[in-house]
Amino acid sequence: MNNKILQGDDFIATKKTLRKITTDESGWNIYYIDNDSNRWIEEYPNSEYHGGGLPQLRLLEKFPWEKSNFKSDFLITRNIINDFDPCNLIESGAPSDEYDSISHKVLSFIYNKKPFNQEVQNIFQELKDSYGLDVTKDNSEILRNEIENLLIKVVASLSKHSR
Repeated sequence: MNNKILQGDDFIATKKTLRKITTDESGWNIYYIDNDSNRWIEEYPNSEYHGGGLPQLRLLEKFPWEKSNFKSDFLITRNIINDFDPCNLIESGAPSDEYDSISHKVLSFIYNKKPFNQEVQNIFQELKDSYGLDVTKDNSEILRNEIENLLIKVVASLSKHSR
């Protein structure tokens, strides 16, 4: 992967398109993901200057917390998706593995850096086709936004867990 760094106008324009994942403990580094699932960090590389100098966005190969710890990552993902419970199956007494196909899709998205918007669509379609979720013109955009927030929540939770 090339060492792409954005500053100035490119920084501003690109940052507007990114989704924030988390901020590190120092408060100086902010992690983002774009629509193609590229990982970005907003950082201040000139610490000798007041306020850390001008910020930059740097394209990352992977987030610092991304490692292969599938079992732990899967359980965290499963819990988040079960709490989301889009079809109210868990609330109705279904077993905890009811949404495991969705959990696998989400982890595959994270591990394989699949395009963000494509993954939102894949999960949306899975909920409609495999789980019979009643999607209408009125609620489809709301559901897509909830799925988007779900993906961000999983990535952020995995980042906090592995630190």
